[in-house]
Amino acid sequence: MYKRNNIIELQSNFIKTLTKKRLQFFFLGLSVMMISCKEETNTQWNQTPSYPVFEIAKGNYTGYNSYSTKLEGVQDIELRAKVGGYIEEIFVDEGTFVRKGQMIMKLEANTISQNTNAANAAIKTAEANVNAAKIEVDRLMPLVTKKIVSPVQLQTAEASLESAKAQLYQAKSVYQSNLANVAYTTIKSPVAGYIGKINYRKGSLVGPSDQTALTTVSNTKYLYAYFSISEQELFKLTNKLEGNNLTEKLKKFPKVKLQLSDKTTYQLQGTMEASTGKINPITGAIQLRAKFKNDEGALLSGSNGTILIPTTYKNVIAVPALSTFEIQGKKMVYVLSKGDTLKGKPIKVEDKVGRYFILNSGLAQGEKILGIGVSKVYPNTVIAPQMTSIDSIVNSFQTVFK
Repeated sequence: MYKRNNIIELQSNFIKTLTKKRLQFFFLGLSVMMISCKEETNTQWNQTPSYPVFEIAKGNYTGYNSYSTKLEGVQDIELRAKVGGYIEEIFVDEGTFVRKGQMIMKLEANTISQNTNAANAAIKTAEANVNAAKIEVDRLMPLVTKKIVSPVQLQTAEASLESAKAQLYQAKSVYQSNLANVAYTTIKSPVAGYIGKINYRKGSLVGPSDQTALTTVSNTKYLYAYFSISEQELFKLTNKLEGNNLTEKLKKFPKVKLQLSDKTTYQLQGTMEASTGKINPITGAIQLRAKFKNDEGALLSGSNGTILIPTTYKNVIAVPALSTFEIQGKKMVYVLSKGDTLKGKPIKVEDKVGRYFILNSGLAQGEKILGIGVSKVYPNTVIAPQMTSIDSIVNSFQTVFK
């Protein structure tokens, strides 16, 4: 019994000792973890945030104002029948390029040819009548001189001769008209260009009174791009150009670009040529026109696109729109001051060119500006500046987020 009690007591002392050591190790580990977390926390709180910063410098900037446009050929000519008849033959297909004077269609000309033959016969008859009347006048003239017949008879014969001549003139006019009608049965292209939709088919009866044209021919060597612009924008674009009127100023206008419907830019630039010269009183806009060369036929009449009008500023200060923020309606930037501290500074914007703000005032060359992160900092924030270029700020993938 004594031995059993001793064994139990030994076991109890062993468990107490083991438990005490485990608790010591546990509290030791907990202390190490707390110290480590405290050091890590202190490191995080004491770390200075790093942001990209750029230096202000003057430069040249070109932006583009965009306007929806529709392209039209310099000549979009409707072909119509001048005489009535059935379409006998169609010599071209839709979309075909044709030369000036090339045959497009042929109308049935049998009836017109018969009328021409009848008019020619009428000329023969009229000529015979003229000859007969002239003979009568020649016969009466000596008789009147000898006072064998009355002068009234001669006057009557002379009147008949004039009437016969008039009838001959009329017969010749009818004949020429019929010859022209025969020529009108052959429909030719008045200009070089592309054939549009052919609205009638072989065998269709057509005539001058048809409301729908036979087809159209578009001269697309040059194309016009028509677009509308507001009165305020027009003055803004032209007030610095030389010239006494809008037409003269448009001649000084810079070249414009054409963006096609697939968002690609046409390889050739266009010139501003003309305007309607009148502000629409309802919309407050004026229609302008740009002309583009199209020798290779890359542009099609009727296409839609976008006119890009350049605006260039030389030797000016600009900041990325991404680097600005607003307070109470004022445009602001963060300027890097002493101790790498950020200070808010107001700026005055003249214009926006692409992703840049062109400034009237507010900044000077050499000042350093916070590029990205204006929404993440506050005035008097101390940062670790990372010097970078203004272009890298604008072209960064973070342009959506300030």
